[in-house]
Amino acid sequence: MLYWELGNEPDLYKTSAQGHVRPPTWTGCDYVSEWLNVTGKIGESMAQSCAEMAKSSECQYIAPSFAGTNNSLKPLTIWKDNLDAANDIALFSSHKYAISSQNGNTTNHIRLTSFTATLVALLNPESLYRALL
Repeated sequence: MLYWELGNEPDLYKTSAQGHVRPPTWTGCDYVSEWLNVTGKIGESMAQSCAEMAKSSECQYIAPSFAGTNNSLKPLTIWKDNLDAANDIALFSSHKYAISSQNGNTTNHIRLTSFTATLVALLNPESLYRALL
């Protein structure tokens, strides 16, 4: 199985302390449009240069890796906005830094378990199903 990853922490694109790369009005729908446009262009390019790979169900995407669950873009919102319109996403990713400048370069059990609980709730199949209706 081959997986492409496109985008890292898109939920921080308009709020990042390292510099904003999208305007404040940018939304989840805007992101989904960008995602579908770029993945479509990648597919077109692959069809021209690697036709076998472009047709393979073995070559899919990892959904954008979110920095959290409560930032400017919400993972469930982009799924509702049809991120997987091409039905080519195989994996979902989200992450949280245990030590970061936002939490004073410290980590503790409460912060980590709280974030883990948020991810578990997000990925609970029943919650996911209800959210996507």
